[in-house]
Amino acid sequence: MKKLLIFLTLLGIAGFNLFLVASAQAITPVNITASDVPRIIMNIANWFYQIVLAVAVFCALLAAYYYLTGNPKNVQKAHKQLFYAVIGVVVALISFGIVQLVQSLI
Repeated sequence: MKKLLIFLTLLGIAGFNLFLVASAQAITPVNITASDVPRIIMNIANWFYQIVLAVAVFCALLAAYYYLTGNPKNVQKAHKQLFYAVIGVVVALISFGIVQLVQSLI
């Protein structure tokens, strides 16, 4: 599990660095008004929501594989992974709900 988290972290850092390099080549000034802020927050929350759900689905599929092996150690590992996947989905739903709440207040 630690190796997987380290791999995903490094993959995310590498992807972010590629994004920075690609976006640094065409820097243009951006005029953001106050009316654009809720839309920007909503876009960030949607990205976060989709990424967390994708990782949760991957973890759930990995846990299903561990269940299928039938090894008692793997079954315990599968329980933990499913627990973490559910926590990930809950965090994603809460973040999306908080953004909706803030947007309705603005």
